[in-house]
Amino acid sequence: MLGRDKAAEIIREHGSNDLYEVIRSEGLSIARLDFGGARFREFSVNGVIFLPLETESEAEERSSLAHALGHHFLHVGNQVWMRGLDSMWSWKQERQAEEFAAWFLIPEADESRLEGLSASEICDEFDVDARIAEVRAGEWRRRASPQDSG
Repeated sequence: MLGRDKAAEIIREHGSNDLYEVIRSEGLSIARLDFGGARFREFSVNGVIFLPLETESEAEERSSLAHALGHHFLHVGNQVWMRGLDSMWSWKQERQAEEFAAWFLIPEADESRLEGLSASEICDEFDVDARIAEVRAGEWRRRASPQDSG
């Protein structure tokens, strides 16, 4: 669980999971860009995280920024996440960045708040988009369920 472990490490080092504070303290900046119809969710170049001119919601923006932060801490050179391309989801670095984002935005310390929540309710509770909620809900369910000893 590289993304999970890195998220916990970064939260410890920074003393919080304040997304914008961590971005600032890492010397990164955020800029808006017209992606010209490209399906990017975000991408990073030379310490700048680019977001589309308009995001669907604050939750999508936070989730995309946390994903970019995951790449910042975990990878060099793979700084692009595109909307709707399932084949990209299979890429190991994308999964790791998504895992980082999920554990950074919903850290282990807040895990008890997941109990009994649907993915939609997790979105509302933590101001994250559905993809982040699904990652954390799935992981929480796996950890909360008794292991099959069969």
